[in-house]
Amino acid sequence: MKTNDDSILPLLPKKALEYFNDVSDSHKLYLKATSIRNCLENIVDTIFIHIVQDNNEITENQWNRKNLNDKLNYLRDYFPEDIFSQIHNIRKIGNKGTHPKGHIELNEDNIEITLKDLSKLSEWTILSYFKKYGFGIHTWIPKLFSTLQPIYRVRILSEYFKSLEFNKNDFYQYLENKNINPEYTILTILDNNMDTNLEFDNILLVIDKLSMAYLKNEEYEKSISFINQCHNDKIINDVIKNILIRKINNLNSQMAYLNISQSIQDTKIYIDDILKQISIEDEKLFVTIFIAIISQE
Repeated sequence: MKTNDDSILPLLPKKALEYFNDVSDSHKLYLKATSIRNCLENIVDTIFIHIVQDNNEITENQWNRKNLNDKLNYLRDYFPEDIFSQIHNIRKIGNKGTHPKGHIELNEDNIEITLKDLSKLSEWTILSYFKKYGFGIHTWIPKLFSTLQPIYRVRILSEYFKSLEFNKNDFYQYLENKNINPEYTILTILDNNMDTNLEFDNILLVIDKLSMAYLKNEEYEKSISFINQCHNDKIINDVIKNILIRKINNLNSQMAYLNISQSIQDTKIYIDDILKQISIEDEKLFVTIFIAIISQE
């Protein structure tokens, strides 16, 4: 059965998820806001610390001595401004729950909006990584990402694709100049080092992976319509369109036999073999963030 936004659990570490669920269990708005703040702070200390430590900006002891506002300000360069602003808004609503003077400013609407944003925080973290560093900088990153439940992959990649800024005409011409054999697969095209443009290869990879994410979320029609829309918008040419549609149709006929995560526990099982393929030198920020997010210990 297709997974939708209403039935999926937030992609949060276990303790953060407990605080998140406390919001629904509380009957008073200030208690809901306090749980929101506790959830945010847990995410900050479980996941976000790795972002600043990766840049050697701060030690864990120094981090733990800072207040939540200062911790978030250390992340300004990692998150795009719109996401960074929304994270601070979550903090501000949470703070209203801890200060009696702020209780009067709380209402069901701002709690509901804040809770929805909070539920996407880990997704925003992965999205921000892709925006800052790219999706295909290591071959294992798409593989690791693909172990998530398809709905998460759809939401993250669709937002990432919309954020990509590139000249459509140049990208289209890049595909034309490759003189691609219609029998190729997308991986064959990406593995071909002739006339390689890393930015454009990243775009092609995202289109490929997003079309598959739709399919694996049991949205076959959406997968095909996305490919057709890319073609209609003159982003991809006839050859790439046909390769992608052939791939989706082949996968659709094998859906019953594909390993598709239905839960975080499935993700933890599927990542084991991938992690063995990653060298110690490459095992940096994305692996650390990803494992922190899915950790249910």
